[in-house]
Amino acid sequence: MATGACIERMSVVSFRRNGIEISSSEVAPVVNASGVQIRDCRLTSNGQNGLDIGSLGNDNASNILVTNVDASSNGRDGICNNSYLGATFVSCHTAANRRRNYSCEGAPRPSVYVGCYGEADAPSVFNSRDIAVIGGDIDTTSDSKFWGFNPIGKGPSALRVVNDYSKVHKYWIAETGVDIEEGEEQTPQRGTGNGYVYRAIRAGHTRGVNGLPPENKGMPDFKPEVGAELEELDGLLWKCVRKNEPQVTTSNTLGSYGENSRIIHDFQSMTVDGELQPAGDSLFRTEVHPASDPDNPLEPRNPLKGRIETSLISNGQQFHTYYQTAYENGPVPGKLMLPEAWIGNINYGERRICVVTGGTPFDTPVGSCNFYRPGDLLLNAKGDSTRRDEIGWTVTAACGSRSLALDWASLKHYNIGQTVRPTPPNGFVYRLKEYNGSGPLNPGDKKSGPEQPRSWNLDQAQAQRVGGVTHDNHLEWETLYDLDVPANRKCIEPIPQRVANQTNSTATDIDQLKKDFNALLAKLRAAHLLEGE
Repeated sequence: MATGACIERMSVVSFRRNGIEISSSEVAPVVNASGVQIRDCRLTSNGQNGLDIGSLGNDNASNILVTNVDASSNGRDGICNNSYLGATFVSCHTAANRRRNYSCEGAPRPSVYVGCYGEADAPSVFNSRDIAVIGGDIDTTSDSKFWGFNPIGKGPSALRVVNDYSKVHKYWIAETGVDIEEGEEQTPQRGTGNGYVYRAIRAGHTRGVNGLPPENKGMPDFKPEVGAELEELDGLLWKCVRKNEPQVTTSNTLGSYGENSRIIHDFQSMTVDGELQPAGDSLFRTEVHPASDPDNPLEPRNPLKGRIETSLISNGQQFHTYYQTAYENGPVPGKLMLPEAWIGNINYGERRICVVTGGTPFDTPVGSCNFYRPGDLLLNAKGDSTRRDEIGWTVTAACGSRSLALDWASLKHYNIGQTVRPTPPNGFVYRLKEYNGSGPLNPGDKKSGPEQPRSWNLDQAQAQRVGGVTHDNHLEWETLYDLDVPANRKCIEPIPQRVANQTNSTATDIDQLKKDFNALLAKLRAAHLLEGE
């Protein structure tokens, strides 16, 4: 608590509270702690923060320089910055702190972090527009706000690592115990904790490790029950106040860190008006579609088994968007995966390459969404090199199979891409193209109308146009040809396997050469390799 102090080459280890604490005040007694320098120090295994600047008063804690400081394995934060303004941190190292490696949030505190490092074993928060993070490698959370550049991008990037964290401190075991103030909240750190938060309703001192059973590892017996109390030393009294629910701050997850082993990738953040929204508000997920059980009559075999599915999740509800490339049991290293390769955007000329593993497009459920668009390519994958039937088909018009479509139902929610069939059949099927702007904001509450659109009735068939859109309460349906109608099979044309042999020309004059060339053109047209007559 002095102006211009310089602390250097110090090792502060295993103190009960903060390793180094800097505080100031503008009221009597006036304390000015500006211009402090901390250099080449090691602040580890302390009961609270390794370095605490301004938590007990920051009015005159300004223009502080911290250089080459290691703050690791402390009971709370490695470096907790509540300075008033102008703190600069250069080449600092933090790791394995129980709450955060770096903590700088609350009222604006213009600070700069240059070339600092924070291990991924604890999160870091820089929550102010007046903070600059330059270079280094710090694992920041998605609620951080700062400017500058570091390995995760400019400011709060959308690509981050997994980090579940809570503002609740973990119970810190130290040989001499730790001083606890009234109102502090902690949760047991044994394993993953017991899932509850305990508040100090009387200040006091933790027991430490002496004299406690080894199975408790120095930790008292916190009962996982709201309202339960536990007394330690010097009058310290804990009370269980609620369940502990860590905040998920990941924005990009590879693999599963929880209960769903099918998750490949989670994208858990979005920016609205320049502000990064909480992770729970939006989520774009990629996962291997769950396989159905053919022996369970309540869950018939799913033709989409094993495909890689992407979904938008909002308010805890999952909305399927499309399927990516995969074989039946998911991706196989070194294999070419073409059951359904998507190319481009569905609204701007998207094309698919599908594989028919048996039969034809008219009697097998090819295509995860039961609809085809002009330019889609269907390949025959029976694998018989001696066959002379079609090797594939091309799609010339938007179409889908009535037998694979759902029955239209009133006041029902459908997912984008699902197809429905009208009653009675009218030669068309309908694909949900989009949700319109009317009605509820949550896509899960968007539903069909109280009755089937009148334009789908047979006596209104003249209103049908393939590619047209039908309004249905909150839904917009795109009209497709019904492939189950024999006349509509023209929408899918076979690709010929070969054309008849053409012998080499032996012409000795121009007229014979023309005849030989025209004969070749005729064969190409007959094989649909050329258009025209």
